[in-house]
Amino acid sequence: MSDWQEQWERVNRYYDRFERMNGGVEAHGEPADYYFDDMWSFFQNCFHLRDWLKAGHFCPDKIAKSPDAYVNENEFLAICADLANATKHMMLTHRPKSGAEPKRVNRSLAVTGGSPVVTFKAAVKHKANLIDAFQLATHCMAAWREYLPD
Repeated sequence: MSDWQEQWERVNRYYDRFERMNGGVEAHGEPADYYFDDMWSFFQNCFHLRDWLKAGHFCPDKIAKSPDAYVNENEFLAICADLANATKHMMLTHRPKSGAEPKRVNRSLAVTGGSPVVTFKAAVKHKANLIDAFQLATHCMAAWREYLPD
């Protein structure tokens, strides 16, 4: 493997895929769980960017915090970390970084009137809040863009 930028590009590809599913994409004929798998893959890869930054001894220019500290202090990345760890290990095996274990509460796959286009939506419950999963992903991307060099 090369450096953290390879993982950042992967995160961007999964975000693009999630964005297309959220806005409506041509159905691929697979069961609905395949769309959900793509969403989980985004959160797992998004969180694991932290590991790539640490392994590459990344030193941020913009924000003087380690990748661990940055994830722990950013509400959206902390929720992302908890989702990634819970889906990797079936459950959280450590205290939640976000202060409470986030839970998937609903998902839907809508097909528009005989069209081959499907729209994937999901939500996460965190504490007392219901968070649209794609909005959470968008906040995570914004947080990483703030942290990483231009």
